[in-house]
Amino acid sequence: PGMQRMYIFRDLDPEEPVLSSAYICKFKNLKIKAVNMNDLMRDPDFPNKKFLIDFNTRSLRDTAEMLENSAISIQDCFSYIERNSHPRLWKLLADKALDRLDFVVAEQAFVRSKDYQGIDFVKRLKVLGGSPKAAR
Repeated sequence: PGMQRMYIFRDLDPEEPVLSSAYICKFKNLKIKAVNMNDLMRDPDFPNKKFLIDFNTRSLRDTAEMLENSAISIQDCFSYIERNSHPRLWKLLADKALDRLDFVVAEQAFVRSKDYQGIDFVKRLKVLGGSPKAAR
């Protein structure tokens, strides 16, 4: 078989298809791990990690791009993640908020991702009044 279209659905809405001849072996935290079976079957006694391919979902890619773009406010990122809610996205936002010393957004994002250690970490940072790197 040649290239096939792989569709990822969020609820009933498909993302743009990805052309791939790989077979999905894992889908977790908005990341797909697939294996290129054609390459693997050429020499099945010697599998290689290069036969594995990772794909990110659109919401994971978009969130990462938004968070890296300093022209986009952390509040706009928050709104986007709220519309595309997933614990992985909230954790990305929490980390970026900590980098920007925005403890309010960081705490809200940790709450949304149900990361109780993260919530506690932000509370300790607020008490210390320090930077996230110092507390880690």
